[in-house]
Amino acid sequence: MSISQDTTAPAAEQGCGDKRRLVKTKTPGVFKRVDGKGRTIGYACVYRSGTRQRKRHARTYEEAKRLKRESETDRDRGELQERSAITFRRYLDEWVDRYRGQGRRGFRETTREEYRRLIGAYAHRYFPARLKLVDVSTYTLARFVDWLADEEAQGKSLGDRTIANATIPLRAALATASGRA
Repeated sequence: MSISQDTTAPAAEQGCGDKRRLVKTKTPGVFKRVDGKGRTIGYACVYRSGTRQRKRHARTYEEAKRLKRESETDRDRGELQERSAITFRRYLDEWVDRYRGQGRRGFRETTREEYRRLIGAYAHRYFPARLKLVDVSTYTLARFVDWLADEEAQGKSLGDRTIANATIPLRAALATASGRA
């Protein structure tokens, strides 16, 4: 076979094989996702958060425009919460070590030790080791309080004050995480 008869494409033209791409739309920062055959497979919106560029996907063009607007509005208000890999348990342990308190007196070491004991005795027993901090919701916390009040789960009946005390370090830690503290 001579060189002129070779019909295979040169290696430089073959690429990585993934022919998907983003195509501009009339809305800045919103792109159409196209597969290798030119079919639309969805939409993506691109926005900046801090120094990083982020991308979110949507099924429709309208949904992608809405996601872009919401993401930029949340970012501008300082409410955009990026996904974090830190687990809830790890955050609680680190938080207890670095927390300074709210009042003039600061945070006493005896209180720190008590918070550490309560987190170990209750939060570590209830919350899964792989639960991410960003996945903790009010529903998750309500189920935690239900678990504290469950006599079978605890092996004994906990008093109202004990349940309230067990939730105090969690409330303070989550207030610090959300920036309300």
